[in-house]
Amino acid sequence: MSNEAENFKEDVSNILNYGKYSAQIVQNTPPSWTARNGEFVFFASGTIKRLYFYNINAWDYIEYNAGTVGGLGTSIVTSDVVFGDKVLIPGIAFAMAASETWTFEIFASTSSGTTQNFNITAPGGATGILRYIGAGSNGGVTKENIASILSSTYTETNFFSGANTANWLQVSGTIQTASPSAGSLQFRANQVGGIAGGAIKAGSYISFRKVV
Repeated sequence: MSNEAENFKEDVSNILNYGKYSAQIVQNTPPSWTARNGEFVFFASGTIKRLYFYNINAWDYIEYNAGTVGGLGTSIVTSDVVFGDKVLIPGIAFAMAASETWTFEIFASTSSGTTQNFNITAPGGATGILRYIGAGSNGGVTKENIASILSSTYTETNFFSGANTANWLQVSGTIQTASPSAGSLQFRANQVGGIAGGAIKAGSYISFRKVV
């Protein structure tokens, strides 16, 4: 094979990347430059992952975090999670970028021999409207619009107090993140006295949807 043909072969291989197609990846700051219609880039910021595409002279995106496509997702607890002192429950959480609005619903089935407390943690500066409904051996309880429960820290003034054995708890609401505070909404469980023994049961879940 002539040098010219060999060079052409190598050029074609490089262009086609041996059958693979590579695309640009930007991190932390979403694309804002003026692009050509049809241009696209991948975006990553912590656990937030998106595909941005330039469509009719503006950037649009599809989000594809774990369990999330297009700002819509569900995460389910697959095995019982034992908790004691102020434990963030794996699986009942989702990631948010700054300046976004989300709706969500949590259903948690719990078991414990003592009183339990629960709250929602969120990025700094986030605001929201929450509604808690719970039931257990001491009856049901409903609380609405408890903004103080939306907190990044746990104190005795920002929790929802559940019943003891055979509980269930439902939390629904809307959350707005501030700028530039991205982060995750998470569900926290506490057993009074801090002794491990309470459990969030398998099948508990969170559903979430990005509104803005």
